Amino acid sequence: MKNARTMRHIANRNRLIIGSSLAALILPATTHAQTAPASANPPGAAEIIVTGSRITASGFNAPTPTTVVSIEQLQQAAQPNLFDSIAQLPALQGSVGTANTRQNGGTSFGNNGLSALNLRGLGSIRTLTLLDGQRVVPAYITGIADVSQFPQLLIKRVDVVTGGASASWGSDAVAGVVNFVTDKTFKGYKANLSGGTSTYGDDQSVLAQAAAGWGLMGDRMHIEVAGEYFRNGGVPGGEVGGAQPNGRPDAYRSGTTSYALGAQPAGSPQFYAYPYNAQTTTLGSVGLITAGPLAGTAFDKSGNPYAFQYGTGCVSGTCVGGQQDNYITTNTIDNPINRVVGYGRIGFDLTPNIEIYATANVSEVRTSNTPIAYPRKPGNLTIQCSNAYLASTTIPALCASKGITSFSYGTANAIMPGKETIYSVRRQYRFVLGTEGSFNIGSTPIKFDAYYQHGTNNVHVDIRNMTLNGRYNAAINAVRDSNGNIVCSSATARAAGCIPINIFSGATISDAAFAWLTGGTGPYQYSTFKEDAASIAFNATPFHNWAGDVSVALGAEWRNEYYKTISDPYGNGVTVDTPNTATYPADPLLSAGGNNWFAGNYHNGSGAFNVREAFLEIGLPLLNSKQIGKIDLSLSGRTAHYSTAGNANTWKVGATWDTPLSGLKLRGVVSRDLRAPNLSELFAAPQTANQPVINRATGGTVQVVSTTLGNPALKPEIAKTIDVGAVYRPDFIPGLSVSFDYYDIRLNQAISTLTNQQVIDLCYNGNTTYCSNVKFTGTLGTSDYPYVISQPFNLASLNMRGFDIEAAYRRNLGKAGMLTLRALATHAISMVSNTGIAGQQIAQLAGNNTETGNGVPKWKIMLQQNWEKGPVSLTLTERIISAGYIDPNAIVCSTTCPASTVQNPTYNFNHIPGAAYLDIGGNYKLGKATQVYFKIDNVFNHRAPPFGGTLLYDPIGRMFRLGVRVAM
Repeated sequence: MKNARTMRHIANRNRLIIGSSLAALILPATTHAQTAPASANPPGAAEIIVTGSRITASGFNAPTPTTVVSIEQLQQAAQPNLFDSIAQLPALQGSVGTANTRQNGGTSFGNNGLSALNLRGLGSIRTLTLLDGQRVVPAYITGIADVSQFPQLLIKRVDVVTGGASASWGSDAVAGVVNFVTDKTFKGYKANLSGGTSTYGDDQSVLAQAAAGWGLMGDRMHIEVAGEYFRNGGVPGGEVGGAQPNGRPDAYRSGTTSYALGAQPAGSPQFYAYPYNAQTTTLGSVGLITAGPLAGTAFDKSGNPYAFQYGTGCVSGTCVGGQQDNYITTNTIDNPINRVVGYGRIGFDLTPNIEIYATANVSEVRTSNTPIAYPRKPGNLTIQCSNAYLASTTIPALCASKGITSFSYGTANAIMPGKETIYSVRRQYRFVLGTEGSFNIGSTPIKFDAYYQHGTNNVHVDIRNMTLNGRYNAAINAVRDSNGNIVCSSATARAAGCIPINIFSGATISDAAFAWLTGGTGPYQYSTFKEDAASIAFNATPFHNWAGDVSVALGAEWRNEYYKTISDPYGNGVTVDTPNTATYPADPLLSAGGNNWFAGNYHNGSGAFNVREAFLEIGLPLLNSKQIGKIDLSLSGRTAHYSTAGNANTWKVGATWDTPLSGLKLRGVVSRDLRAPNLSELFAAPQTANQPVINRATGGTVQVVSTTLGNPALKPEIAKTIDVGAVYRPDFIPGLSVSFDYYDIRLNQAISTLTNQQVIDLCYNGNTTYCSNVKFTGTLGTSDYPYVISQPFNLASLNMRGFDIEAAYRRNLGKAGMLTLRALATHAISMVSNTGIAGQQIAQLAGNNTETGNGVPKWKIMLQQNWEKGPVSLTLTERIISAGYIDPNAIVCSTTCPASTVQNPTYNFNHIPGAAYLDIGGNYKLGKATQVYFKIDNVFNHRAPPFGGTLLYDPIGRMFRLGVRVAM
């Protein structure tokens, strides 16, 4: 008699055989049932358990749509990170990776380089990412997991649940679940080696992966290990003026500006959007006088003043055309990343039906990126006409003739010898101890699965070449001393070591001056995230009714999450909880209260919460007849108690109907889902960042310090989701599978944070509640600086409606080979966001294709054609994004415009083109063990359009990859 491990290996082999057959037919189209049809399983074969439900009984059909991506599809995608493969699916919209540096590379938030998945565009925080159905320790304070830290070579499939799943899996599963499933019984050896480069010779990468598995002690013990190394050189940002690196096309220089509501000239639009050749009038490449009688005087690289060429159509600090040398495009295009991941699993069969196991996942992910590169000053500097560096120019005489002693000045500050660079290191240590198997109560087999997980993510964020505001302000104010030497004007600054700098010339400042400006160090934030989780679940078919077996799943879970952040004293300030405050240099130019850096003012913080949960699911057959068909009902419920937010309940009711029409199945789900506030929303220390905003009172742009605070009083978000769909596999067209699913998600009590501009506009428009959070007076770099303060709140709502279409067709062409066609499409009918605050736009986000609009395209489509013959296979993939808008609510006009309103603002331009990308890949088998492959992404090298967000469009261009796989 075969022992348990051998039998489990055979069962899993059968799973893979059946799963591969199904995958060849319908993947990555929706997997429409929790398991393969009972008739498809040979006697003794194990069911194929996917993530749509916690019920694992054979023959149970889960009503929640679930897309299953098999190992074959993952290999065809040939991406060095599984994140990039999954993020291409139409249901995944707004996923943030290393190439999305504006959303995932800001200076002041510590989220640099994450690979976080986002279903429906509802946010990564509303997508639950699991590994083998288990939670993963967060890589960031918002609670999201970093896919880069997963053991990717041992992943055998990925389940994407495209519907509310909180009743099954708990908080965060509002938009759905992405579950990475490992091969727990892998035997043998396999490896993967690949390299890639862009058509511009950058973004060069190398990936090396290896895995091995053994059966020991008569196959009662199974051990597997995996390791991988990935290095990507990334793509640096451009320079001031729009020039891009490595021969890439210059930036489009797009920009948007506006009048205050009701302040635009009669008949003119409120907003002006310039897709090409926009130019700011708030700063110069070297420098620009921005206000007063000398406004329009710029400086060249030699320090000579000249008349700035403004261009045409100037509105609130932005023009079209002109000299085009001050546009800033320094954001890193693709973050370089180094990833090292190690994984091990050991399982032992205590009995033929019970296994105990332990897993360890250790990883390190290093990334870096450059944001705006230099401490730009958009017209917010006050310069004395007597500045020593101006003495050799005509400026002092002009000041005297105009009767002024100072002027406003803006500069890109490209004279710094080094760009601001953020270095991030994430080290994850994740350990799981568990057991699974079955036992009998009477004649009823009971399956069980229990585990305990402890995970730690240590995240270090260090910034180099960041300037200190107080020191910078002192260094630019230069005079001559009694010996004729140029020195800092302040005696206090001189005593502190101040070295003057010339911001009226393009000459790079000295290393000594730069070292003083940056303090010889930089901002840092060292965070520790910990998660402990325990779960136990039981599955059984305790009885059957008139229509079939009744299945039950029940269990309990517990989770505790904790974080602590330690930051540098320059940013945090000198407080009792700041370590090493004795080393904080006494400097009268800096504030002991912190916020001294131009950007990256991190603050200390800590917080924790825990949750206890219990769930129950029932699969109840209602009818099974030849005349009417088979109807199954699915009922789920979960109750939870959060230490911060109190009690919360979720539920789901769904049904499937195998109709009398052969091959046609109908399904529907109604669910109540929730997302509890995360550590960031509850306990985040103040996060500060320098950002430009429009002062509605003056119409001009001003640089402010934006501060975001946590809110411990937050309550869970509540979502109501409806999914209704159909699956059709007609007998008269063998190999064809088509599905359609309509979804309606209504999220209430949504946790939201107003943007800086929204807070300012609310105050300007008379909502005095927010005026205390806005201050425009003061001097940046001192304790009295312009600021905007915002906190998350529970007032917002979000309603999203749309549908998914998936189809697959597989045809044997005889001697010509095998052809597989697939199509996946998601259409966003509507996505309405409402802050719940009077005077704010009720935003339509469906069709908002901008960089920072938080919207989704109307259509996202993925088409695939695969041909196989003998050792050769070829795959074509088309990725399509529909055209969109800057603001779908806008009225477009250039003259005779109607009055602009909050809900329907007027724009002169409101179009973002769509995109269609073609990818080509191929494989060739060299015997049974070796396979060589290639992949070309974005074959026609389409670039992202003006205003187009990198969350939607490809910012990198044509990519080439070549690799070899070995499996023995």
